Amino acid sequence: MLDAIDWISWDRLLFATDYPHWDYDDPTHALPMPLPEQKKRDFFLNAVAL
Repeated sequence: MLDAIDWISWDRLLFATDYPHWDYDDPTHALPMPLPEQKKRDFFLNAVAL
């Protein structure tokens, strides 16, 4: 998964939710990989920048 994201580039990803659906995918199970803090920030702030 990380290789694919690196290929796409972290600055092109946007965080999205399934709201208002009732099901929930816990991020610790859906993406059980450690991420550097800078990549986490980049990912979650892309929508703000857009």
